[in-house]
Amino acid sequence: MSIPTYETERLKLRPFTPGDASPLHQILAVEGVLRYYPSTEPPDLERVERLVSRQLKHWAEHGYGWWAVQD
Repeated sequence: MSIPTYETERLKLRPFTPGDASPLHQILAVEGVLRYYPSTEPPDLERVERLVSRQLKHWAEHGYGWWAVQD
């Protein structure tokens, strides 16, 4: 399955790539970002890499999943 990409004038929703793990890891480490999650402890990089990998697998198996949001 090909994951769709959607683009507006300001945003782009695109499939995650393995290269997104490091920037996502940095975002999740910012204080307060996880305040409404069950665990407010930022995940380590390996866990974020697994999350990105699972999202790609989820798209392949179910035809939907998370997108990366890009300016």
